[in-house]
Amino acid sequence: MDHYTLYNEEINRVLLMRKHKLFVPPVGDHSKDNTHIVLSMMMNMEDLGFIFSQDLFEILRFQPAKSLADLYGQIIPILKEMVSAHVRHVPFYRNFPDQMGSMSELEIYLNALVHYWTIGEWTPKYPVEQRFPLQDGHPQIRMIQPGGLDDLEDIFLHMISAKGSLSDKDRKLLGWFIQKSDPDLLASSLPEVIPSKETLSIVAGSIMQYHPGNSEILSNYFKTATDVLRLALSLSGGDVSLAENSRFRSFKRSERKFLLNLINQAGNIEEDIVRYKGVWLRLGEKLHPGDYAEEYPVAFEAFWKIRNNVKISTFSSRVETALKNGEVAGALQLLRNRAGELARKLDFLLRSYPGYTEEVIDSFEEVSFKISSQVLLQVMAHFKNRSIERTYRSFFPKGNVSKVQVVEKSLPTLPNETCQRIVSICERELEKQFSTRDALGKVFIDPVLADVIAPLAQRAASKSLKTYARGSRFKIGENTNTVRAFIHWKNIMISRPGIDPSGSKRDYVGDQDMGWVGEELVYERNEIVGKEKSIRTDIDLSLGLFDNDWNFVEQVSYTNIRSNLFSGLYHSGDIVNAPEGATEFIDMDLNVLRENGIRYAVFNVYSYTRQSYNEIPECFFGWMERENPGSGEVFEPRTVKNKADLTSETTICLPVLFDLKEMKFIWLDLALKSNQYWVNDIHGNLTNIALMARAMVDLSKPNLYDLFRLNAKARGEIVDIPEDADIKFGLDEEKDDVTPFQVERILSDFL
Repeated sequence: MDHYTLYNEEINRVLLMRKHKLFVPPVGDHSKDNTHIVLSMMMNMEDLGFIFSQDLFEILRFQPAKSLADLYGQIIPILKEMVSAHVRHVPFYRNFPDQMGSMSELEIYLNALVHYWTIGEWTPKYPVEQRFPLQDGHPQIRMIQPGGLDDLEDIFLHMISAKGSLSDKDRKLLGWFIQKSDPDLLASSLPEVIPSKETLSIVAGSIMQYHPGNSEILSNYFKTATDVLRLALSLSGGDVSLAENSRFRSFKRSERKFLLNLINQAGNIEEDIVRYKGVWLRLGEKLHPGDYAEEYPVAFEAFWKIRNNVKISTFSSRVETALKNGEVAGALQLLRNRAGELARKLDFLLRSYPGYTEEVIDSFEEVSFKISSQVLLQVMAHFKNRSIERTYRSFFPKGNVSKVQVVEKSLPTLPNETCQRIVSICERELEKQFSTRDALGKVFIDPVLADVIAPLAQRAASKSLKTYARGSRFKIGENTNTVRAFIHWKNIMISRPGIDPSGSKRDYVGDQDMGWVGEELVYERNEIVGKEKSIRTDIDLSLGLFDNDWNFVEQVSYTNIRSNLFSGLYHSGDIVNAPEGATEFIDMDLNVLRENGIRYAVFNVYSYTRQSYNEIPECFFGWMERENPGSGEVFEPRTVKNKADLTSETTICLPVLFDLKEMKFIWLDLALKSNQYWVNDIHGNLTNIALMARAMVDLSKPNLYDLFRLNAKARGEIVDIPEDADIKFGLDEEKDDVTPFQVERILSDFL
């Protein structure tokens, strides 16, 4: 503990959320046996879906009673937050779902009308009926194991060594760890290479912010001017992926000199700078390179050229010119010097210049050893599925928003033999790269991992109870009859300086502020609470149902809270204002839908009042898998399958879809832009929903089975029986050594 300025609660928040582990501070002398206290703790935790492992139980039972009480007070709020039990989930109709089948259409209509007239102040008051205890035979139970500082360091080292982009939550965690670390020990623990340029910028920016005296250790990590640009953006709180516009803050003199020195010693400065010319011009205004022209002449000249629009020849322009002039051999000669660029242009070259197929493949094979494992894996997956006829193709733009783009056009066909040769080259090279790592021994790989996408690009992944890569498929629980989805949100609160804080009584700003949204009049009511103003925020949960050919069949939303087509398909009631927080639910009976030809069920979340999710103080989506939906409480933490925070800069989210034929759910985690000319709900977005969901169902991305298989072939022996294996890859977090949810470990140790 001497090396970190950490509190036990901070440690346990990270360990519980990331590894389901608990750090228990050592005690000098063993206390008396407090088994009865630990059992009481476990009984309460089991309601949240957690229990202690036997090893942790044995450690805890001899802790002093006060220590156990303190520990319990620490971990319960964390566990509640993990499964969304930290807030009250009160549906509009308190006796949901049983109540939904007995109400008349007139009663439903009048309740909604009065609720809307009063801008959410009135809700119906029905006597709350007594509910049977939860009768689900197999609720979700997560085992908590003993943990320590070595687990914390393990998370940090795997994140910093990851070969793919990290999510926003991981980047924040990385910065937090660096802030809390001893600067001298941190310097010695950094690896020789930080593979991800985005991660490098976060690490370096955090060191410069929290440990400025150790900045010099960073110099050797920066090889290009673009690396330095990312660092400047990291220091400014901007987008280090370079996909979004960002502002630079003013830099101290020492920081300006440090950044200019890094630029001065980098290679290919001018070409890197012209690639992001506008961003560099803005950075130049903050760095004042003219003030340091004699000290950093190379950097000054590069800035002078882009400011004065001096033409700079780039690698890309030379390749494009060669191809335009029909000099394919010359273009290939250039691309062999940039192996990564050749890999990214491979499909284009093969389909555009079929007469040069042999030369293109030979060039790729010749330089494949220079290509990163991440790019090779993507090329392999692309060509492995290249011959499959696809109506839709999806693209994930780089950046901090999980926006997907879909095109309705197939690529021109390529000979299957050509595709297989590319796949073979990639596999051979990946095996060579993996063979240099530590031996794995005997390896068992669960075939279900072929349905799980490798987490290569997590920069826009939502913070969730379980981390899934987009497009991954998992089986719905064996005894699941009903899926109950939920959203919870709270009104946006803004400070109101000048309001008299002594009046704790709520007052209204006017009676109604009215604004037009599309063709429908929306009523806004804002409330003053002390010095804060509550802005009405209306989030809607909806469900779209489609048949096998993606024809729309039915929807459940605030406009249709009870399906007339299918039983067991209910919305809990529309809530339009959430000053204290609000929750909406949707139930769908899987058996009824399957029997009636429904193949795909797509959940959608809309910001009806059009505030972006990142503006809302708390907004999350999740779902429960219920065996007996009429038993237990409406919200049962033990049955929560997953929960994800909605934080994108958009107003539509498609979190998950269910394939009812395969009985699998497919993780989407997609954010979409709304149509400004239409009310932001399912009716105005049905075409986009079907298009995006269909593209995700047909997604072709590297899977974990192939990644682990290549690792096993290169440095181990694959076995068919789990009991014979030294290391097991699978989905069971209790029995398997490596699971898809250990994202930072996968990106560090197996990519």
